[in-house]
Amino acid sequence: MPDFLFETHFDVGNLEQSTAIYRDVVSLEPAYVLSERPVAFFWTGGRRNTMIGLWLRTSSPNA
Repeated sequence: MPDFLFETHFDVGNLEQSTAIYRDVVSLEPAYVLSERPVAFFWTGGRRNTMIGLWLRTSSPNA
């Protein structure tokens, strides 16, 4: 089985603006949004391949 990274997260200061950039400018497909924990996930290599998670800085699991 090859080694690869399935998911990575970025802390962002403005989730709405960052979501719009990744969706509209970078053209990534949204995977899902969790409104109760301000975070948005995008597919980066097609569905079920690789994801990017955008976490609102104050809600990051590393905060």
